Amino acid sequence: MAQERLKTNQRFSMRNNRNHRYLLRGLLICATCGHTLTARAGNGYFSYSCGYGGVHRAPDTPEHTCRIDGNTVETLVWNAVVELLKIPN
Repeated sequence: MAQERLKTNQRFSMRNNRNHRYLLRGLLICATCGHTLTARAGNGYFSYSCGYGGVHRAPDTPEHTCRIDGNTVETLVWNAVVELLKIPN
C-alpha cells in the first residue's frame, strides 16, 4: 500500500510542475499505448499529448500521434462534472 501511495503522490504532486496548473494532469490516458498524456503549454495554447508514439514506443506498439486540445477537453470534462453534481442523491 505504501508503494502505491508513493506512486500516486509522485504523479499528482504540485512540486513536479510549478509553472502551470492543468485540470486533468495525470488523468488522461493514450488509447493506443496506455501511457499518461502529458500537458504542454506555449503561446497561450496548451494540449495533452502522448510522448510514446514515436521513437520511445514499445516494439509491439504501433506508431501513433495522440494530441488533444487542452481547452476543449477540460471544458467538456468540467461541464460533465457540473452536470453530475446537479443530480440529487
